[in-house]
Amino acid sequence: MQHRRWNVPTFGLLTLIMLVAALPSVPTRAQASRFDRAEAEQLRAYAADTWQSFALMTDAWGTGLPSDNVSADGVRSRYTSPTNIGTYLWSTLAARDLGIVKPREAVERIAQTLTTLERMERYTGAQERCRGQFYNWYDPANAQKLTVWPVDGNKVLPFLSSVDNGWLAAALIMVSNAVPSQRSRAAALVN
Repeated sequence: MQHRRWNVPTFGLLTLIMLVAALPSVPTRAQASRFDRAEAEQLRAYAADTWQSFALMTDAWGTGLPSDNVSADGVRSRYTSPTNIGTYLWSTLAARDLGIVKPREAVERIAQTLTTLERMERYTGAQERCRGQFYNWYDPANAQKLTVWPVDGNKVLPFLSSVDNGWLAAALIMVSNAVPSQRSRAAALVN
């Protein structure tokens, strides 16, 4: 049985949608004067809570890869995708820019994720236009491409998703532009 991205419930994607919807409204420190104090505090609280969900889903000091979702009991799923990884990278940038995490922590988290991405298996097959793409499912604990679905033990036929790889590429371009110390590493992963 081949699992497809749209068949799996994704807390991470829902969280991303909420974060993207809220971010234009979250004031930077310079813009806070446009909101009354209570509004600004509430928006910052939403952003901080959203960041905490990403932090909970991520093996920040191991592989630096986020899980696809986390259970109500705080158990991370044993699978991730390029979209999840990209979402985590740009959420780390947003958390840094909003002052939720310190810049040094953001750089350390991003660097750890890039280190793992650099060693992950990518497509090297005959289709030149697909070469270098990441597969769609990996184990966030060890960064290995999944061939068995961890939830039910069914076989996973590794596949490529141009949409998922596009989300990851967008995040890597953001990192390249926003984190000078990681610019060359992020850019090399896009190429």
